[in-house]
Amino acid sequence: MGENELPLALSMVAASLIAGFLAGYLASLRRVRRVERALEALHRAAISEKALRKAVRLASKKPKRRYIVFEVLSAEPVDESLIERSVIDLFRALYGEIALSDSRLKLVDYDSSINRGIFSIRREYKHHALAVLGLIRRINGREVMLMPIAVSGTLKRARKRLER
Repeated sequence: MGENELPLALSMVAASLIAGFLAGYLASLRRVRRVERALEALHRAAISEKALRKAVRLASKKPKRRYIVFEVLSAEPVDESLIERSVIDLFRALYGEIALSDSRLKLVDYDSSINRGIFSIRREYKHHALAVLGLIRRINGREVMLMPIAVSGTLKRARKRLER
């Protein structure tokens, strides 16, 4: 690495870490606000049956997911299980076991012929996953770079981006 490249690389890693931690903090604030809204709705429900139905609907809402399309930049092919394991391990190391479990992070699809794949994650943890992808530089001793290409709200649209 050249003399000028080291400070740039360090600043990129620091910026990725800061972005990831800020994303985690903001996600936790959103969760607190969601619980507060549900409690407020339950409080209003004591007043009317209509509000009670709305509170139940709010509490039982299915969490939304995002699909992150990424490309693996490497001189040698990398096995998809190693990619998934590396991302999950780094996510756990940075954000903890509870955040990993709550995020439901998983590798949905990987095409080794074009070195592209799709990660699925809950919407609140999208920025966490993007930070983790940006921080991975080695998998099983090989130098790699996981570059996010797109974030999609549907798997169908993500698969279209995977093929391009």
